[in-house]
Amino acid sequence: MAQLVVGIDLGHKEVKVAQLRRRRRSHRVERLLRIPVPAQAIAQGRIEARERLRDALRPAFGGLRLEQLHVVVAMKSPEFLVRTLTLPPMPPGELREAARWEMVDLLQLPREQADDLLVDCEVLEQPADGEARVGVVATRRPVVREVVQLLKELRLPPEVLEVNAFALERAVRRPGHVCYLDVGDAFTEVYVASDGRYELYRLLPMGLDRVTAALAEVLGTSREHAEAARQSEELGTLLERSGSHPALRRTVQALLDALAQTLEYVRTQGAQAAGPGDGAVDAIVLSGGGALQPGMAALLHEELGYPVETADPLQGLELDPRVGEAVGEGLAPLFAPAVGLALRGVEGP
Repeated sequence: MAQLVVGIDLGHKEVKVAQLRRRRRSHRVERLLRIPVPAQAIAQGRIEARERLRDALRPAFGGLRLEQLHVVVAMKSPEFLVRTLTLPPMPPGELREAARWEMVDLLQLPREQADDLLVDCEVLEQPADGEARVGVVATRRPVVREVVQLLKELRLPPEVLEVNAFALERAVRRPGHVCYLDVGDAFTEVYVASDGRYELYRLLPMGLDRVTAALAEVLGTSREHAEAARQSEELGTLLERSGSHPALRRTVQALLDALAQTLEYVRTQGAQAAGPGDGAVDAIVLSGGGALQPGMAALLHEELGYPVETADPLQGLELDPRVGEAVGEGLAPLFAPAVGLALRGVEGP
């Protein structure tokens, strides 16, 4: 296991960094950083301007010693496809190849492009006498290549590239049937786990940027002014202020509808497996910028009908005194993915 781990959450507007050190009886959070991303350096879940992104990140990592250092990195991206497959029992290498060809067929890729698809998989359930339920993550080599090259240029050892949402359950562990919801600028991730076991992942192509754009239309003002208004006022109040103008209400309702459909799917699938009346999630754990949006948690609870709590990824961890200054009051939910990524490094695969 690594003694020093850096978790890097590559966001569209900010990169969040969590540096943890493994200690004998605890994990110590040594640094939490928010680094602005140059305009369009990351767009639609892909690194588009690696050199500019590298230059923005370089000051944060210049003083790190590489001995015993592990790096775990992730981003929200539609380029990472997550599916659950049912496959016969087989050795790990054969299972990965079978999953690759299944994903090629699902994505309707030409067969000659199979080698361009990187696949990782994990057996979620293995009945004694039946086919296995297998979780599969697939993406194309160029997407991974850009991330690996970025880390190499920063002189960081590329260790693990993970789907952003998978880190949430690790950062904020809750028993029972839990929906982890990370609302970012460009995307919203939904990750459902049952006692820590993967059940469902969805990436919704909507986030706070759409809310800001709609609010700017309602107020007839700039994006900068609209973002300041959004960050300072309750979401319910903003909806009331929009009056008959449909832009903001339509945008917020689209997000609520997508979440409601996802949770209803989870409920019905769980009820079929466990029996009538079962299957609903016990709670929603909210992280990302959406957790800092005034009134977001209350609106989700009111509209979706589930208890909503704000993620606290620092609970139970030892904190360097400087971390409190870096986080500031109430900003911990922003670091949930980065902390979860770092915990993967200190706790092992």
